[in-house]
Amino acid sequence: MFIYTLLISIIFVNLIDISSKYILGKSSNEQQPFSGSVSLLLEISFRCSIFAIVYSFLLTLTGRNIASSLITIPFFTIILFGSFIKNKVLGETLMFCDVAIIKLFIKHPQFYFNAIPLYSRFILAISLPILLLLVFYIFLYDILNNIDYAVINRTIGLIIFVIFIFLLNISSLFGLPKKMLPNPQLEDANKKYGILVTFVLGWLRWKEDKKTIINLNKNTYPIVRNTDKPIVIIIQCESFSDPKDLNIKYDSHKYINNIYRSKKLGEVGKLLVSGFGAYTMRTEYGLIFGHEEDVLGFCRFDPYLTALKVTKNSLPHRLSTVCSKRFFIHPHDLNFYDRATIMPAVGFNHLVGINDFRGASHSGRYISDQAIGEKIKALTKNAIQDNIGALIYAVTIENHGPWSGGIKDYLSHLKNGDTLFGDIRQFLEKENINALLVFLGDHRPSIPNKVIPRNERFTPFAICGFGQIKYNNDFSEIFMTPAQLHHFILEKLIYK
Repeated sequence: MFIYTLLISIIFVNLIDISSKYILGKSSNEQQPFSGSVSLLLEISFRCSIFAIVYSFLLTLTGRNIASSLITIPFFTIILFGSFIKNKVLGETLMFCDVAIIKLFIKHPQFYFNAIPLYSRFILAISLPILLLLVFYIFLYDILNNIDYAVINRTIGLIIFVIFIFLLNISSLFGLPKKMLPNPQLEDANKKYGILVTFVLGWLRWKEDKKTIINLNKNTYPIVRNTDKPIVIIIQCESFSDPKDLNIKYDSHKYINNIYRSKKLGEVGKLLVSGFGAYTMRTEYGLIFGHEEDVLGFCRFDPYLTALKVTKNSLPHRLSTVCSKRFFIHPHDLNFYDRATIMPAVGFNHLVGINDFRGASHSGRYISDQAIGEKIKALTKNAIQDNIGALIYAVTIENHGPWSGGIKDYLSHLKNGDTLFGDIRQFLEKENINALLVFLGDHRPSIPNKVIPRNERFTPFAICGFGQIKYNNDFSEIFMTPAQLHHFILEKLIYK
């Protein structure tokens, strides 16, 4: 009975993952390192290894062979179903780095839960507690009744788990993951190998790249030398985008009037962000660290997982001699993306988090952009009074989804983000100081059935100089990556 159950489970998992290849579409011919039969054999081998790891983990938990085999079927079905939902909402399937989000999902479910269809939420809300209670009951039952075979099964499960994890790591020594997945084109790999195999290959490639990413620290850039004591303000505005670029049939001027005013002055360009509807940290990393995604390899998908290895050339570090105070502002839990650890390591000597916004105004469920604007102005005034330079990097959250009122709700918060930009710009003009204002959208919003993933993902950025920090650049037709914007700020503006 057990053998039949195990075989059925293995066949089922292979079939549903193979079907995912055809659902996602045809692969290009770029990643063809082996002949058809060898490639298929390797694909099945990796998929069976994934099955063995999950099965052995469940066996270690339950001590039951048949139960472990049967549970793998709904487990992998949920994984693949969740991957299709994510692809529809964000334009990307589930990937290896999403495992790091599990902790965030538990702490901040509102960010993720509304992306899941209502019936799926209902199923998860019922099934997960039952499953956890069942595993706990079995474990307690075996201990109280001295069930010997369960202890043996758990030992076998643990041994199988360790063996297959070891075999996957050994495959890297022979270069198999690199040959099968030579570059971070996960979309194409999903179509060629299926979601589960790509998930594991991506993880193995990430483990390889995180060992070499430290080499980026060797490309040491000079620290900025300047006696002007500049005020550098960078505002990373949540989900900020031009409605026209989103194919929303509303008058863009009505909602981002200040951006359009700056556009006429040549201050506004287009920021080439890679994420859609999420992955704020990719844009944030590029701007703070100045590394293009191409050089990050598989670390590009969540660069904060390896950020502490490459802190030397960060923006706050390079500005440390001219900006004695360097603030990172985010009115939310700073443990999100491990910012509480990363930001001090890269040179921010003042963190301003949710506890510093007690009593501040809200707009919807989050701290308002107006409250962030007031904080920025207060810190700027203090720096002026102390006659020091300051870097203020602010990450807004007001326009974070979900938007209960749909498009109109999003546009209302978008207008507040634009007002924040206009307010700070006007404030710096009146102060008549040497200042630089950089404003950007971190990614486009994902609004079900209204704003969906497309190939074009750029958002607006604006660069405004004040006092002696003036320039004659026209950004109207300029496309920049966040990393290019990092270097532009340092090399083209501050040095002058």
